[in-house]
Amino acid sequence: MLHIREQDVEHAKFATADHALDANQVGPLREQMKMTFNAILNHEICTKYVADGDGFIATAAMDGQLLPGGQQRVIWVAPGDHYKVAPPVE
Repeated sequence: MLHIREQDVEHAKFATADHALDANQVGPLREQMKMTFNAILNHEICTKYVADGDGFIATAAMDGQLLPGGQQRVIWVAPGDHYKVAPPVE
């Protein structure tokens, strides 16, 4: 279960791969995050994982109600698999 609160966004730290962003860079990002997450701020978010072959089906709910389109297939990865979250390299 997860609660994302506006104050969490206000206190979040932002960084690139090797350094923290300065206040001028953080301000617009913080506002963009608040706009993006506005629909789920201050709600209870829960994801249930059900085994499905070599992966799982993740089903998301908000305040106990299933989210439309809130179901997707996922896999667990180990740190040694070298996955990372990053923009595509051009």
